[in-house]
Amino acid sequence: MGYESAPNDSRELTAPTIGAPPRRVRLNGTGWLYALSGLFFFGLGVAGAVDFILRPSTINTSASSKLWFFALAAGVSLFGLGLMRGLPLQRRLAIEGVVAQGCVTEREWKGPSRGPSIVDYTFRNAQDEVEIGSCPSDPRKPGSIVCVLYLPSNPSRSAIYPLEFFRIDQ
Repeated sequence: MGYESAPNDSRELTAPTIGAPPRRVRLNGTGWLYALSGLFFFGLGVAGAVDFILRPSTINTSASSKLWFFALAAGVSLFGLGLMRGLPLQRRLAIEGVVAQGCVTEREWKGPSRGPSIVDYTFRNAQDEVEIGSCPSDPRKPGSIVCVLYLPSNPSRSAIYPLEFFRIDQ
């Protein structure tokens, strides 16, 4: 698979940002959207479950309908947690991550009708070992040079910069 050279389309981190962690990070627009929606759905589910537990049962309500209501409340709560599941790792990457230069190796389409794409990339860690990572829904083509943030304690935890949920203040 020979890839032709592509222009460097990554947004490089500047020298002050590359310095020793911890860095100052903030949620970007997408991060706020996911955090607030996740909190909303989690709170809605918890409120429904509390209402289920505290409300006295009425004669008209069957046990199966009460069970369905509790299952719905638990599902809404889990949906809210699912929306927020990527935030802690990306925050840790933004604060503690080490910068490396990477290269996109493959772009693979997932789902029906050429739906979302998964981008695979490689980079070298501090011990000069090749690491492989993947990133969902990235527009870069194979051969593109990218800026990668990875955790020194676990280089398999990495992401292409700019991150989806956080921005690094310089």
